[in-house]
Amino acid sequence: MSDAALRVAIALGSNMQDRYELLQSAIAAMAALDGVTLHSTSRIEETEPFGPPQPFYLNAMVLVATTLSLPSLLSQLQLIEAQHGRDRAVSKGPRTIDLDIVWASDVTVTLLELLIPHPGLTSRDFWQRELAELLGVSAAAEAIAAAQVHSGMETSERDAARHEHRWSGSWDTVD
Repeated sequence: MSDAALRVAIALGSNMQDRYELLQSAIAAMAALDGVTLHSTSRIEETEPFGPPQPFYLNAMVLVATTLSLPSLLSQLQLIEAQHGRDRAVSKGPRTIDLDIVWASDVTVTLLELLIPHPGLTSRDFWQRELAELLGVSAAAEAIAAAQVHSGMETSERDAARHEHRWSGSWDTVD
């Protein structure tokens, strides 16, 4: 791993099949990616689903260091989801595995396919708890505040920014 690695928090969720096994398998698949080093994992928490009636989720979050670009990391995570049987046919439907980039150190991303910090960070208490477990309370509070600012943008402003495919921030190194 190079000195220019970015710290990234990735949320995992599963509410189908053997949820625990799927979380463990997805974590192992992420750890095996070239350019990704697993640093820590939060506790696993069971939560109610958003959307249509479906089984409860098991959720966790991992902190990784990566030399991949964030769009490349997203592509790799979507490949892991597909390898684990993820079906995207039903919006907010049941999932074998769901992998979301929630936060990246000192980076804001506004792309068509990727918003960082993830807008869900402002409303998902379990993500906030998991992020605090990985980063510490103070750093997690800063990340949540940044997500509130980012998600508080006018929809048209956010959509315009997403269409411009821009991002801002600095690459934070991992010691």
